[in-house]
Amino acid sequence: MSVGKKWMPYALALVASLILTWCIQSLIVMQGMESYQERLDERAIHLANIRGKAIAQGAMITAGTSSVFRDTAQGVLSEDNPQILARLAYIRASIGAEEMLVIGADGIVKSYLVPPGIPSIVGKDFSWRPYFSGAMEGKLTVYAALGTNSGKRGFYVSAPILADSIEKPPVGVVVAKLGFEEIDHFLDVMKPLPTALVSPEGIIFAVNIPEWRFKVLGGQEQLEAARNSRRAGISYEKSSPVLLPAESDGRIKWNGSKLQVLSAPIDWSDPSGGWRLVGFVDPVAIFTWPERVATATVLFLFMTLFYVWQRARQRALRRTRQVVNLLDNSGQGFLAFTGDLVVLPDFSRACLAMLGVSPAGREVAGLLFGPASPQAELMRETIASVAATEDPDIRASMLSLLPREVQRGDTILAVEYRLVGPMRFMVILTDMTEERRISARLELEQQHLRMIVAAVSDNRNFFEAVDTFREFLKRHAACPLDGKAVSSQEVRELYRDIHTFKGILGQFCFPKTPQRLHDVESTLAGMMSSGSADLSSASLDVEGIRDAFESDLAVLGGVLGEDFMQRGRTLVLKEEQVRALEALSLRLLRGEAIDTAAAEVRSLLADIIRLRKVRLSDSLMSYDRLVRQVAQRLDKQVKPLAIDGGDDAWIDPEAHKPFLQSLVHVFRNAVIHGLEMPEARWEQDKDEAGTIACTIRSEGARIGLTIADDGAGIDVARLRRKARENGIASVDNLSDEEVADLVFMDSISTQEDVTVLAGRGVGLAAVRSETEKLGGQVTVRSRAGLGCEFRFVLPLSIDGDGA
Repeated sequence: MSVGKKWMPYALALVASLILTWCIQSLIVMQGMESYQERLDERAIHLANIRGKAIAQGAMITAGTSSVFRDTAQGVLSEDNPQILARLAYIRASIGAEEMLVIGADGIVKSYLVPPGIPSIVGKDFSWRPYFSGAMEGKLTVYAALGTNSGKRGFYVSAPILADSIEKPPVGVVVAKLGFEEIDHFLDVMKPLPTALVSPEGIIFAVNIPEWRFKVLGGQEQLEAARNSRRAGISYEKSSPVLLPAESDGRIKWNGSKLQVLSAPIDWSDPSGGWRLVGFVDPVAIFTWPERVATATVLFLFMTLFYVWQRARQRALRRTRQVVNLLDNSGQGFLAFTGDLVVLPDFSRACLAMLGVSPAGREVAGLLFGPASPQAELMRETIASVAATEDPDIRASMLSLLPREVQRGDTILAVEYRLVGPMRFMVILTDMTEERRISARLELEQQHLRMIVAAVSDNRNFFEAVDTFREFLKRHAACPLDGKAVSSQEVRELYRDIHTFKGILGQFCFPKTPQRLHDVESTLAGMMSSGSADLSSASLDVEGIRDAFESDLAVLGGVLGEDFMQRGRTLVLKEEQVRALEALSLRLLRGEAIDTAAAEVRSLLADIIRLRKVRLSDSLMSYDRLVRQVAQRLDKQVKPLAIDGGDDAWIDPEAHKPFLQSLVHVFRNAVIHGLEMPEARWEQDKDEAGTIACTIRSEGARIGLTIADDGAGIDVARLRRKARENGIASVDNLSDEEVADLVFMDSISTQEDVTVLAGRGVGLAAVRSETEKLGGQVTVRSRAGLGCEFRFVLPLSIDGDGA
């Protein structure tokens, strides 16, 4: 770069600073002039209402109505009668007047009160005085002039002396001559700016620069008017009036300065014309030369620094563009914001695609999470806390509390936060949508695999659950609810069935059906809470449930084949059992007598009878998988389900099926409500993995079943509160054991939130209902901190066969 080009920006900055200084000077001077004109207008209003004039006017009005003044003006009383002299003396003393006059209607002075040493003017003709003519017209008047008798400036206030009838004209005039001290003091306050009181002829009658007094402001016209005026005649007898030196632009020269002339009218009732308050302003004094030089220097330095900063910024922008290009090609969104949460202009291109809008200038919390969302409020509070903290470790810890994920429409974004400078933050956005889709597909495939494993490993219970649920759907599809009267009890029973089937199908890892049942369950819960029993086919959504159910089964059939789906409903015999049945059949066909007391025959018949039955212990063991599934979803640890006894307790699965299926609620509740988190169990000196144990004992024709866990037990206080909220007023009179028994009531749950797993308060009600349908009983026993135990007593056989 040549030397000329190198210094060219600085030369341009100098010229620009001079031009800007001239513009600033013009603006400041104009504003200063306007401000001074406003001040001058305010002073003119104040001067029009000076205290001495106002008091004198009041006194003159009062005097003009007095009979003493009337008689003196008409010559009824002598000029020196005691009454008028006393009145004039009183008024002069009260208003601070220098002279007092009573003038008759002919303009002749009838009475005159002056300080000692001043000759009397009684008998002189004052009809030419403007304040006389104005008052004779019935008006209050003011007039300033140089007194011919005293040679001093006088401020004359006059009022008409009224006749004894309002129809008659005034009979004279009463006049008070005031001094100019109050006006001089008023103008002196305006220093250092010259300020003058100017008469209608242009005579400067009062001014805070003594040498300007009685000079004429204006041109030749004003000079001629002042020379012919009798207002300052005595002064001009010695020397003619003098104009203030003025330039062609109308400004006045004074002490080497050119003063701008500003004026404001004074509202005085002077018959001879209008008075003005004139101010003289030096524009240079408003914005002085040192101020102009300082302004130009500051502007030059600012422009120079701006030029240097701009060049540095351009270099930084070039480097930033290189970094931004790298970030734009990284596929991640990068944006920065300050402590006020406003996003800075620089951000990577990926932010536009991820956020759908340009983030620059927006509030980052509302941009990411929505303006009124709890996550946005958390971010605002956290950033404010970070701003108030200096410890870097604490700041990093606070930032780790911010939400790590945000969903915008179908897009899922992972969010990272970095503190990259003093109160400067960076947000890194990563599109996790496709990764989550793949993860969701993998999770669905894993759930399909778990369903397949459950169906194969426990096919009997699996197909029993499938058949029972199909019967449920068939029953409700055949009896549409539209237009049908439904009792609240029927709604409650339907609600229990839906809740139970949700648990059973969840136990066998059905992917879609439990969620669809949960949605229907929520609809029914809303109806019951509002007291409505107006069900419809749409509210039950049988078709939607069936579609989800068949979709889940189609996955199973597609993997295992239709043969498995059919074989799952058959009974499997051992080869030796088949051969024994063949031999028994041949003997019967040959007509042989069969000794049923024979041991081998009784054993075979017993096997055949038990062929359709199952051990209660085997049915319970199928819940081991459910227990582990629920514990895994809640990040809890649980040992394998323990079962003691029951090898000889064979039950009819068809008759006991509803009861066995309802036990899903007992096992789920044991994990959800009973077992504590591993950390809490460790603090209580418990094994981090919880225990759920089943004990089966035969009691004659009945079976005793106990399902116990070593968790926290029932929260009796919370259960009591929930019962009270549900309208059970007598709960306060119940013992803890009686309160614990309330878990079998509908809509009572100690869980605050409703989830797919629990929270409806209906599961254990279904357990008691199915137990009592079998003719059995169920009781609950809870020990705080030690666990909860459900004890069932059931008939061994429903049809009377105790085999």
